[in-house]
Amino acid sequence: DVNLAGAYAVECLVMHTFGRGALAWRVYEIALGLAGAGAMTAIAWPEDRLAGPLAGALFFLIHGRDGIAELGQRDLLMAVLLLWAVALALAAMRSGRVAWVAAAATLAGFAATVKPTAAVFWLATLLFVAFAREGLGSFRSKRARLWIAGVAPFLIAPVVELAVIAHDGAWSGFWFVVARLDPLHN
Repeated sequence: DVNLAGAYAVECLVMHTFGRGALAWRVYEIALGLAGAGAMTAIAWPEDRLAGPLAGALFFLIHGRDGIAELGQRDLLMAVLLLWAVALALAAMRSGRVAWVAAAATLAGFAATVKPTAAVFWLATLLFVAFAREGLGSFRSKRARLWIAGVAPFLIAPVVELAVIAHDGAWSGFWFVVARLDPLHN
């Protein structure tokens, strides 16, 4: 199985929150779709009040057209987590508050426990936030704090994931997934 521990944590949360039946996964998918649309709305809101909801609706419709076979996909979960990470990073750029970067990093870190390629996306996002010329005048003096806020919270979920793997004695299975299966699916 190509899933990392973050995917299993979400499956456990869904089953304990919504139940174990097919309806639970449909509710989860609708919640993810709405969360993705909310992130897109937050990203676009300062520039265009309609672009975000329309992009979110399109995002949800494109995912939904794949049908029931695609319920519970880890790529959708990772995408929604990263969309919210970007929304929070942009909020940090607009407000100059490094705390928004820490919240974004936490979400991106959890996304990396679902699929490790999220780490590359977060690094690119963090570089953009650190070196963008617009809206970051106040970050120039805070660049060290920005990097700490962007990296330390990112590591929380992966460290918890590694602790769970160590506790369960699942290192060989974990390395097989990371070294063999994930490259095939990425």
